[in-house]
Amino acid sequence: LYKDPSLPDLLFQEINARKSRRYLRFEARILNVGLATAYNTSFSIFSDSEKISDYDLGSLDIGAGKIIHVENLAVPYDLRNLTFIIDDKNFISEVDKKNNKKNLVLS
Repeated sequence: LYKDPSLPDLLFQEINARKSRRYLRFEARILNVGLATAYNTSFSIFSDSEKISDYDLGSLDIGAGKIIHVENLAVPYDLRNLTFIIDDKNFISEVDKKNNKKNLVLS
C-alpha cells in the first residue's frame, strides 16, 4: 500500500547552541516524521569522538516532537565542534538514518 515501511523517522528540526567559557546552552527540536511511534528515543552530543551527554526523549508518536532546552552543561573550554546524534547506538529501525545527525561549529 505504501512505498515506505511503517517505521519511525526521527530528525532534528532545529538546534541552537551557544557556548560561554566552559558552559554550553542549547535547544534541540526533535521530530518523528515517520509512519510509526518511536519508543525509547534518545540523543547524544559528541565533541570529536568523545560523548559529552545523553538525553532520554521517551516515546515520540507519529508527527510528534519534543524540545530539549539545556543551560550550563559543562564542556571542555576549547570545544568548537559538536555533533548531535539521535539513536547513536542504532537501537531504533527507521525509514532514514541519514537525518539523525547534525554538526555544529561554535563561534
